[in-house]
Amino acid sequence: MNLPIIDLNKKDIQNNESGVSEAALFDRFSVVSNTNAFVLLGLFTIIFGLTLFFIQNTDGRVLVKEEGSKNTALLSGTFYGLEEKQQEELPVKVVIYKDLFENIKIEAKAAYVFDINTGSVLYEKNKNVQRPIASLAKVMTALVVSETIDERGLVTVRSEDIALEGNSGLRAGENWRLKDLLDFTLMTSSNDGASALASIAGTFPFLRDSVTTATSDTALPEDMSSKEFFIKSMNDHARSLGMENTIFYNETGLDITDLRSGAYSSAHDLALLFEYIIKNEPTLLEATRKGSAEMTSTNGILHVARNTNQGVEFTSGLLASKTGYTDLAGGNLGVVFDSGLGTPIIVVVLGSSVEGRFRDAEILSEAALNTVGQDIF
Repeated sequence: MNLPIIDLNKKDIQNNESGVSEAALFDRFSVVSNTNAFVLLGLFTIIFGLTLFFIQNTDGRVLVKEEGSKNTALLSGTFYGLEEKQQEELPVKVVIYKDLFENIKIEAKAAYVFDINTGSVLYEKNKNVQRPIASLAKVMTALVVSETIDERGLVTVRSEDIALEGNSGLRAGENWRLKDLLDFTLMTSSNDGASALASIAGTFPFLRDSVTTATSDTALPEDMSSKEFFIKSMNDHARSLGMENTIFYNETGLDITDLRSGAYSSAHDLALLFEYIIKNEPTLLEATRKGSAEMTSTNGILHVARNTNQGVEFTSGLLASKTGYTDLAGGNLGVVFDSGLGTPIIVVVLGSSVEGRFRDAEILSEAALNTVGQDIF
């Protein structure tokens, strides 16, 4: 250890007013210097002893906690010949999330919000309660049709189709390319279009591993009409997707009586259906992203299709949407939107009002967007 250097010059000696000799003065400074050295040595000994005691009683480990956070790190190392006993544990980032759905109020009797990429359920309300779904049934209708018939096939609208409730402007005897009629039916929620599609697809029964398209010579069961076989195919597909609370009685979702709906499902089941389509048939619901579109049948008849989803043009990153409303079902809506960075979110609301379904979906979509944003930022 280096002791302090004392420099005695003539000025120091001249300022010695006590009359002590120079030799005695040097001796006095020497005593002071030795005293300082002993004090410093003593302090060093005490510090070393405390450090050694701490290391022996903590196994060489020091727990460091960062102020204002929950991050901790366990550090260790070799100190004065002690071997390292603990590998360094890197701090883990801890993010405190705010539940943005906590105080949400919606009209819908059931709802479900789902992050497709992570498989996270962001919000649920009576998710497994079976409810009438009205025209959301047409999403399954479109899926079964698309997996049964080539999209270049032709569909003829029959008078029986036109007789159904609602008038979307289709005409009996009008011929449509399959893909065009699918798009028109989904955008306008056309009951006429859904009936025409189901009738033609029902004449092409198919066997399913995942999906096996049949040819026109495949026999239709004798005890079933083409429409009945198509409805059976809808229910078979629902079971294959794990839609346990779903049953279809018709292809449109129209109420059969004042007490019986044409289709029942749950918010969770419908989310499974949308998820399957987004992953496996991403272009099927592409037309439902648009507010309107002009379509022409092969007869040259022009139709203007207007989307029944009034919020379609205000939903950023919209990937798919479908509305539904009947007296029994109330207002229903399913939407899929990209929240950013390729993160699709499904929002399903059931049992709301005509206008309330759009407000509900907007509220839930905004909360979902902000929730996902917490992960990004």
